Amino acid sequence: MPRFAASFAVAAAATAVLAGALAAAPAPADAFRALVDREWQWRLREDPLFATAVGEHDYDDRLPSAAADDQERHDRETRQFLAELDAIPRAELAARERVDYDIFRNQLQERIDSFRFNEWWVPLNADSGFHSDFAQLPENVPLQTVADYDHYLARLTAFPRYMQEQIAALRADLQDAEAADQRAEAGERDPEILAAVEFLKTGTAPQRVASE
Repeated sequence: MPRFAASFAVAAAATAVLAGALAAAPAPADAFRALVDREWQWRLREDPLFATAVGEHDYDDRLPSAAADDQERHDRETRQFLAELDAIPRAELAARERVDYDIFRNQLQERIDSFRFNEWWVPLNADSGFHSDFAQLPENVPLQTVADYDHYLARLTAFPRYMQEQIAALRADLQDAEAADQRAEAGERDPEILAAVEFLKTGTAPQRVASE
């Protein structure tokens, strides 16, 4: 084969490979929509009560898990969603999609921060919580068919497990609070909190102190 023809063949093959790669890579808008859809389906699957509340009834016979292992898995998977989102070039999205992108990113980051600060350890407050939500379940689920009642009974059957997981979370929170009290009684203080208190007293902006 003449040298020119060989060079042309190589260039053509390289162009074909590049074109195939470009065709295989989804456009940023398509990648963003696919990620949002996939995370939404994940959210429905992981929180069947939420799914029922928004009209998705594929999981009406289930309760979510409040077990520590599942909470840790949720955090890992949320971080993966965030990493995939950050890999999508925001600047290449349309203006409206950039707004959706920012809202979605904020939701994922808030979920990560919530796990970081162990908010799942406190599944109730002064007027409501998982217990009151469950008591209101008959008002919020379809009860029209035999299947509906079977689903509701399945959730009643799962409630003791769900309750024990929530109790374990509350106990973890109490243990953490007791440990914090013991550290305080021993004279230990968080340097960043001390710096913030000093700022409130003097108005001098505190320097960020690295946690030990």
